[in-house]
Amino acid sequence: QWYLLNTGQSGGTPGMDLKMDQAWDITTGGITPGKDTIVLCIIDNGLDTSHQDLRPNLWTNRGEIPNNEVDDDKNGYIDDYFGWNSIRNNGQVSDANYHGTPVSGIAGARGNNAIGISGVNWNVNLISAKFFGANAATLEMAVRAFDYMTDLKSRHGINLVATNNSWSGGGYAQSLHDAAIRHAKADILLVAAASNQSADNDTTPRYPANL
Repeated sequence: QWYLLNTGQSGGTPGMDLKMDQAWDITTGGITPGKDTIVLCIIDNGLDTSHQDLRPNLWTNRGEIPNNEVDDDKNGYIDDYFGWNSIRNNGQVSDANYHGTPVSGIAGARGNNAIGISGVNWNVNLISAKFFGANAATLEMAVRAFDYMTDLKSRHGINLVATNNSWSGGGYAQSLHDAAIRHAKADILLVAAASNQSADNDTTPRYPANL
């Protein structure tokens, strides 16, 4: 994990990293796993809810009974125990084999447990907003994923500090921009990938990074 502590082990320049060992000496999150003190949402294609290096850090909706097809907490989303699937409009966010699981691990896998990798924050609570899968996602699904998270913070008191959006594609859309503004007004930091195109985003914009 050279990006956390780069000693030149991958042929890179020693010291070119996030200095995470120094940050971890100060704090490794300071929260109790299972308590939604600090929440980070991974807006992606779901995550593996059974993964042993992620499971202790998964946010759970304590007002919801999973998989009973009832909106137990009356928040407008049925079975959103680990998050929300805006493709199927249900709480089925688990996906073991694709992009969202490694992204979640980079952000928030448990650290110092001799399992897998260490996330940037060892104790953050992760919530999933799934809006794409095997088939291409639609703009409407992305907007619904944004708005689900904004709603949880605005109306239900979830201390969501940021959403991670390691995806891009398509041109500018006012509806997505409006959803990002609603995010910002709820004091949610929107972090987005610059894409994999090796292009200058100032001249070749990619969304949502360029919103």
